[in-house]
Amino acid sequence: MVNAKTLDLGQMFSEEYIITAKEVFQALDCLEEEWANGSESYSRAYCDRVVRLVREFRQMLQKHILFDCPPGYWGYSIVLRGGGIYLYLNHYREATCRLMKEAVFFTKDESYELACLKTKLLTVEEYAALHKVEHVTAVTRIRRGKIRSAVKVGSQWRIPELAEPVQRGYQSTEYTWRGRLTGLPDKYRIIEDYNRAEFFQDENDLTQFHVRFSGDNIEPMEFTCAREQRGKIEQLFIAHPDVTCMSDVIRCIETR
Repeated sequence: MVNAKTLDLGQMFSEEYIITAKEVFQALDCLEEEWANGSESYSRAYCDRVVRLVREFRQMLQKHILFDCPPGYWGYSIVLRGGGIYLYLNHYREATCRLMKEAVFFTKDESYELACLKTKLLTVEEYAALHKVEHVTAVTRIRRGKIRSAVKVGSQWRIPELAEPVQRGYQSTEYTWRGRLTGLPDKYRIIEDYNRAEFFQDENDLTQFHVRFSGDNIEPMEFTCAREQRGKIEQLFIAHPDVTCMSDVIRCIETR
């Protein structure tokens, strides 16, 4: 956040955000080093898998022409998710803090996926063996929304190698998609014109969950449901190929 009177915003943006191809590769170098050094929150084996993915992603990008961003608040971001690593081209706009009218910051208003490298998909059996749990435990984790980066391949579940570590308790989440959401069962077609779904656990009654659907040019829809119904709706989103879970982000880099 800066004072608009004392600093040219264009200059500040170019000095803070990733705007050149060279800076993208520098950010990847920093990401690789970060995971190579290990983490208190992740196992050594998990960190090594991230390092391999980042290296492969860098090699993939080196085979393509990566341009410097055009002027006008455009910048790159690198997002590491449970399902893979992504490169986005984003547009930002100026915004003013309500409490400090002269303080200006940048907020993202457009985002375009330029490249991605998905992680290896494991069978439920492979995931169970890797994490030393029973097969039924792995399936239950998916059904309860504990592994939100899981994908449905035909009738079988597949779990990304970097699937987020399972945490105790329910974690609020958000799902997004673009365009009309097709292929839904008839009883869920009421939500196909929305493009965002949010889930929150009730603070006082942990058996109840608040669900909110929102979208462009449509009135939001909100309701409260029990754990079983919430689980069914989340499974629907997890299995749908056009839906992205926004809570499986492991690391996002958009500034230098």
